[in-house]
Amino acid sequence: MALTGGAVAMLLFACFILYGGLLYFMLIAMGRDPIMMLPDPLRGFFMVPWNRYGTVLLVALVLIVPALASEGIDEDGGYSDGPSGDEIKTIDIPEDGYLDEGENDTYDPDQGYVMKAWFNLTWTDEDPPIGRTNEPDEFNLEVIAPNGESRSDSASNSVGGDGSVSIGVDVDGNMGGRWYVIVTMVEAGDNTEPSGYLTVEDDGNDYDLDMWFKYVE
Repeated sequence: MALTGGAVAMLLFACFILYGGLLYFMLIAMGRDPIMMLPDPLRGFFMVPWNRYGTVLLVALVLIVPALASEGIDEDGGYSDGPSGDEIKTIDIPEDGYLDEGENDTYDPDQGYVMKAWFNLTWTDEDPPIGRTNEPDEFNLEVIAPNGESRSDSASNSVGGDGSVSIGVDVDGNMGGRWYVIVTMVEAGDNTEPSGYLTVEDDGNDYDLDMWFKYVE
């Protein structure tokens, strides 16, 4: 069984107290008071009992508090403590597809006890014919967690550029089950020319979807 940072710090502190106490009493038995061996300013300070106790307490705080404060926090700043013996993993599930305007695709990954989940939808609008402007495309991304909680967001790309929608969910490692991720092509911007009299419809667009799950196995 691996020791936590707090347990290691307390073990070190206990060893420090035992060793210091043993050394102190050995010197006393030899007729040498270690306090009287200190330089004058320190000797006067440690002659006061409460100063000695305060120094021991300060050493304890320096060793133990930082270890306890960092316990359970992983490299990403998220809490990694899960049920006993569980292993933390992050997986990436990439998907891609094509949607006509008004259509949607649904993905339903079934995961273990998820701690965090990220969903990132990206797309690139196609280049328009010469002399025309390709109006932005709009996508919507909806995420439904296993507990029924839903989050949704939409975005449009810049003219002739890239677009993206991102959704993050932090569930603290207490939710497992099937997620539903719905990608909808809300509007495919048409190709227009400056006069506005001639418009060529844009039927839809390709997209890429990345789903990351940080979970306990």
